Amino acid sequence: MTTKHVLLDMRKMGVRQARQHPCIRNKPLMGRGVFSAVFDKHRSVAKLTLDPLSYALLSSEKISRNPHFPKAHTRYGIIGKQEQQLYLYLIEMERLKPLKVYPSLYQPITQLLNRIEEVTPYDERYYPEPTADAEAIRYASRHPDYPRSFRRALVQLADFIDTYSANLDLHHNNFMVRPSTRELVINDPVVDASLYHI
Repeated sequence: MTTKHVLLDMRKMGVRQARQHPCIRNKPLMGRGVFSAVFDKHRSVAKLTLDPLSYALLSSEKISRNPHFPKAHTRYGIIGKQEQQLYLYLIEMERLKPLKVYPSLYQPITQLLNRIEEVTPYDERYYPEPTADAEAIRYASRHPDYPRSFRRALVQLADFIDTYSANLDLHHNNFMVRPSTRELVINDPVVDASLYHI
């Protein structure tokens, strides 16, 4: 696997055309990732992504019923393509707060990530095999310190990885907080690593 680099190129004509979609037209850019960009819609956010598995996870009705995953407002699906087979997906979702705003929740997440690494050591330059990812998540989900709903969310994540052969991309920045309830939310934890080979 190659070293991570940004694949969503905001300069490409297809991306610039996609940014004219009514959901994100003239909306300020909040953040960037390897595959995606997030736009500020004041009360919500909109995510433009090249990653079909990230979109599939956010779009799953079953998964979205668990409070530890983001709530989707509107799923727009494919709204264009960057180039070749790199399709652009758009979804509007609830606005969450970064984990760093809630220091008391940081340590439990550190413990969770350490438990996952006990089974599958994480090297940020490479993605492990999906089967190993899923088993590591299931191992961590068995720890009794976490609320039942959160453990269920981890099992659902492992099942998603198995079903779609997704790769886990999990670190502190993937955990956010729903301000109204202070619930931990798992945000954008999977990636379609095959996109690196397109």
